[in-house]
Amino acid sequence: QSKLTVHKENNSTKPNTPSHIVADPEICHGALTFKGKRILVSGVLEQITSGMSWDSIIESWRGKINQEAISEAIGIVIKSNK
Repeated sequence: QSKLTVHKENNSTKPNTPSHIVADPEICHGALTFKGKRILVSGVLEQITSGMSWDSIIESWRGKINQEAISEAIGIVIKSNK
């Protein structure tokens, strides 16, 4: 099984560096979260797999995440499963 490493935000502009998702041991025990939020990526992915529309997911988080952030989360999962 693939392991995914997302580095703590370092304000770099390196290609392929997630801009919406971070893993910081000081926030939510290092789980993947959306940058600047305490919204777990895993929670949003569960909403997707349960069949919620992206608009409904965004609304459920009161606009604290957007479609670009959701897309990035899905992209990370796809890359980690290759």
